[in-house]
Amino acid sequence: MVIALTETEFVIRLVAAFAFGFGIGFERRTKAAGIRTFILIVLGSAAFTMIPMLPQFGGFNFDAMRMMSQIIVGIGFIGAGVVWKHHNEFSGITTAATIWTSAAVGMLTGVGELTLAFILALLMIIVLYSKKYTAPLEATEDEYLEYQAKGIGVLRKKRKRTHRE
Repeated sequence: MVIALTETEFVIRLVAAFAFGFGIGFERRTKAAGIRTFILIVLGSAAFTMIPMLPQFGGFNFDAMRMMSQIIVGIGFIGAGVVWKHHNEFSGITTAATIWTSAAVGMLTGVGELTLAFILALLMIIVLYSKKYTAPLEATEDEYLEYQAKGIGVLRKKRKRTHRE
């Protein structure tokens, strides 16, 4: 079955991808990978998914499937670039996972599954906003340690300052 996109469908899906990317990126607006990054990831994933569906490329075929598999690989490299290790602390894992899942939103948008893309984006936003409810509460006052949950999922041990310092 060959599915060929019209220019109107292409543009509608790109606008939807822009909206989904903005919604996801808005929560990450204070991070290095913020609104613009997530808009571009979702837009790019949607566009690369739709390009093989254009009539001049023969409509939806196995080339589109190969394109989507390469999107996953390419986004994995971008995600790997945002993960940092400093001593025994890792940072950027949530950002990397968000980048990877944002590409899935873009691919769903690109194949025309706007309802599924919306549901996935909504679930992502719920998970990202739930960080203050999911931060571990392991440390006690007696341990003189404070675990500070960063927005990117990093736990750092910090010595509690005493009045002598």
